[in-house]
Parts: sequence; C-alpha cells; structure tokens
Amino acid sequence: MTGPLASFARTRPGAQDDEVLASMYADLSGPQASDPASFRSRVAWWRDTLAEASWQAVEGAGSVLVAHMDDHTSTRWASPQIGRPVCLSIVVDTLAQQGEYVRVNEFLTRPAARGWTQTLRTYVVRPAWRWLTARDEEDDEATWPKIVGDWVIRANVERAAHLYLAQCATPTSLVDAVMTQADLEAQIRTLTTHDGQVLPWTPTDIRLLCTYLERDAKALVRQDDTIKWIHHTTFTPTIGEQEHGIMELKRAQKQLSQQIDTLESRLDNARASLQRAVQTKQPESVALSYLRTKKQMEELLTKRVGALQTVQQLLVKLEQAVGDAAIMQTYETSAKTLRAILSDPALQQDRVEKTMDALSDALAMQDDVQTAMTTAAPPTDIDEDELAAELEALTIEKQQEQEQAQEQAQAQEPAATTLPSAPQHTPASATRVSHKELVYENSA
Repeated sequence: MTGPLASFARTRPGAQDDEVLASMYADLSGPQASDPASFRSRVAWWRDTLAEASWQAVEGAGSVLVAHMDDHTSTRWASPQIGRPVCLSIVVDTLAQQGEYVRVNEFLTRPAARGWTQTLRTYVVRPAWRWLTARDEEDDEATWPKIVGDWVIRANVERAAHLYLAQCATPTSLVDAVMTQADLEAQIRTLTTHDGQVLPWTPTDIRLLCTYLERDAKALVRQDDTIKWIHHTTFTPTIGEQEHGIMELKRAQKQLSQQIDTLESRLDNARASLQRAVQTKQPESVALSYLRTKKQMEELLTKRVGALQTVQQLLVKLEQAVGDAAIMQTYETSAKTLRAILSDPALQQDRVEKTMDALSDALAMQDDVQTAMTTAAPPTDIDEDELAAELEALTIEKQQEQEQAQEQAQAQEPAATTLPSAPQHTPASATRVSHKELVYENSA
C-alpha cells in the first residue's frame, strides 16, 4: 500500500517515471564527491519536495513550517515499486549546512543579527572541497542520529511571511496598527493559499512566523503583549505611551463587548424563567425574584453598553488626535522647508523688486521697438473697390482668351467634301415631283 508521502513524491517534477524516482531515492554518499552536479541536483529536488510536502500538510511530513524527522521517516516515504529512500539523512544534513534547515530551538533563540544570510554566507564561503568530501565515509544510516528532530524550513517561513504581508492590509492609522499577540495569531490563522485553502497552522508554526516577522522581516515591533505593525508605514519603530494607551482602550473595548454578550445571554435566560414562572403559576415570590433579576440585568447591560460607547468614542478621538498630530508635523515640516527655500538670496525682497523693475523696463523697451517697427512699415491698407475692378478685368480677359482659342481651332479644321447634285427639271406647273418621274427623267 502506498502511503501519503510516497504518493506525493509521484507528483513531483520528473518523478512519475520509476527510473527517475529510483535515482532520487538512491544513496547520496558516493555522488557527493564523485558527481557533484548530480549531488546538488538531487538535493535540490528533495529540498523542494520536503518543503512542499510540509506546506501542503501531507500526513507524516510535519507542519507548515517544520519538517519532522524520526526513525520512521524513510519508511513513510517508501514506494512499493522502489522501496524507501536511502538518502534523506544526507539531504537534511546538507540542507542544514546550507542554512536551509535550522533547528526549532536554535531559530527561536538566535540573536537578530544572525539571520538567514549570515548562515548562508558561512556555507558559501566554506571551501568547496571541505563540504564535498566531508562525508565520504558516512552513509545514510550513520547520519540519521544527527538529523532526528524538528527542523524549521527556511523557504516555507519566507513564503508564509510574504503571504501574511500580502493578505493583511497595511493599517492606515496608529489605532489599527497596534494589536495584541492574540490579534496577530488570529490574522495568521486566516491566511489562505492561492487556491483558497486555509493553512493548518500549529502553535509552533505561529510562534516561528511571529518571530520571523519581528526579528528578520522587521515588519513588527513588540513590547510584552503589545505589538505594532510598522511594515511600509511611517510609524516609529518603537512602542511608547501612545501605543500602550491605545492597547488599554482596545482591551477595555474587547472586555466590554464580551461582558455585553454574557449579559444579553443571562438576560434572555431571566426573561425565559420569568415567563415560565408566570405560565406555570409559580409562587409570586419566585416570579418577583426572576423579575428582579431581569431588571438588574437590564440595568447592568445599559451601563455596559454606555461604557462601550464611551470607549469607542475615546478610540475615535484618540485616532483623530494622532492624525491631527501627524498633520501638524507635516505642516511644521512644510513650513521649515518653505522657509529654507525663501531664504535663498535670489528670493530676497530687494532683489525681487529690482528684478521685477528690470523686467518691466525690458518689456517697455520691447513695446517701443515694436511700435517703431510698425510705424516704419509701408501701409498695408487695400481698397476693396480696386480689388473688385481688377478681378472683373481679369475675368473678361480670360473669356476673350477662351473665345480666341475656339476661333483658331475652328479655322484649322479641313473643309467638308460635297457631292454634285443631280440636275432637276421641275415643270413650271408642277409643285411636286414623284419618285417615278424623277427616275424616268434621269434615265432619259
């Protein structure tokens, strides 16, 4: 029977072919020194496969950000056709040297200055022959004790951080930027993949992601239970009195909301008990007790609702005050910038007045020159009657030219050829000659 991890391995690039999958499952202790290119290629395949199996929460792989390795890991990856992989321990150990895998405790406790880049730089600078030949005598079984445990997957942590920063809207006010640890965890639990699936976060995953966002991504700052979002904002990367005041108001708002929900539930129960006592005709003292409880709940609920409204108004006022303070800072900065620009010697009042006077003089001189040039120019007035007479003369001249051209054309045409007419002898008394008579006379 094929397990979930073995089935998942079949979905990876190139692994649908038994021969390719068998090469990926083969021992890596030899190719590490004899064929470095093949070694790196197979390690890269396993790196991506292990990371994706954890990201998709395939059974037996670990959690979203953590790869779990124990004595049965190879068995869980075993394929009925090929068997189990005999290279996993070398793969994990190599990834740990490259900085791709880090122990969970080490990740949570290491200082901020030692990030992924420093770990990777140490690996890259290390002479190649040292890591290529470091385990020539070690096989997969001998390496297993070194890699048993939980490992933070670097690629998945960075992927989750990018997902969080992309899906959680950047706050536009300081009130929205301040949150508690519970608020941050609630945001993380709502993250979804590109296909809309909600990631199955574990408490360890959330803790790792929060640590990375604060320490490595520099997207958050924390002080006790107060967290402030600073990613792509103009907020100061510190938590002071303002942030603590906002946090106290938000906590009070949350507590009052919970109290109101509880009081509404208790009030509904008191009303139901009172109605039941009246319907079942219980003693008057019992009904009065339920009625008294109902009145007390209603009074307390009214007070809590009023307190919640007050807190909400305070939050609005606080947000407005923070915004006004930011606007005033902008005004102050703008005023300083404007004063700095106006302090330029070119903008001094005396110099500006002299410059404007000189400009006025120059414009006046230009007007004088233009006037003089206009006066000296020949007159350009045109008599409309003279234009009309000249146009009429041109029209007549054109017509005459056309007539002359037509006469010359007719004179040059050859004369038309004419035939002699037959003699006609028309009697004096006759006014009309028939056709037969004309033919007879012509024949005679």
